[in-house]
Amino acid sequence: MGIDWSIETHESVKSTQELLKDLARLGEPEGKVIHAYEQTKGHGRHGRPWISEKGNLYISFLLKPDCQAQKITQFSLLTSLAVAETIRAFVDDPDKVMLKWPNDVFLDAAKCAGILLETELAANGAVEWLVIGVGINVHKPPLDMGVGVQSYTERLIDIITFRNTFLKNMSLAYAKWSVIPFDTFRKDWLSLAHKPGTAMEIKIGVQIERGIFHDLDKEGNLVLKDNEFRLKTVSAGEVHFLNRDM
Repeated sequence: MGIDWSIETHESVKSTQELLKDLARLGEPEGKVIHAYEQTKGHGRHGRPWISEKGNLYISFLLKPDCQAQKITQFSLLTSLAVAETIRAFVDDPDKVMLKWPNDVFLDAAKCAGILLETELAANGAVEWLVIGVGINVHKPPLDMGVGVQSYTERLIDIITFRNTFLKNMSLAYAKWSVIPFDTFRKDWLSLAHKPGTAMEIKIGVQIERGIFHDLDKEGNLVLKDNEFRLKTVSAGEVHFLNRDM
């Protein structure tokens, strides 16, 4: 049984993420969704602006998983899979969809969706709440910044239908997460992701690690093989591919 979403729709807000975080701090129940047709101050990771013109999907949703902080990375993969499954259901060629660690979705080798996770923890490291923001270029990608899903299908995509499809996929994934081993999701993610051996660099604060993609560990962290064939586990960072052979 999946989660029952409580959807609140707005024509325009500053940020769905900031609005929902405020509600989470006030004790809003799990399942709340903020959907806006436009954001005036949308943002992605590290506070970078997320251009949010009308025509695309901008939502944030609230979860309260029973887990510790180290499992948060699992929700990047879980959400990425739900986004990818949704896009694959709408485009003419599902094989053009690819996942990039930790939380980007590519279509035909260009970014079409991003995911932002923000959480509040209890003193013992348990997750109090998790707000996940999702931005998907459906009809109108920002100029020279990625692609839109609509360009890869002949049928006209209705935003509400697209949103509801994603929420259904996310609900099912969340329900499965609580009862099946995470390794199932890990394998599903790997089947849609950049190939092992893909050259990449990862920016971790001011530090940069270079090597090739090796695997994901049991929590969904990236395992990098460096130039000296040492394996390094990365729990957070900004990934850049060093070649196009993905």
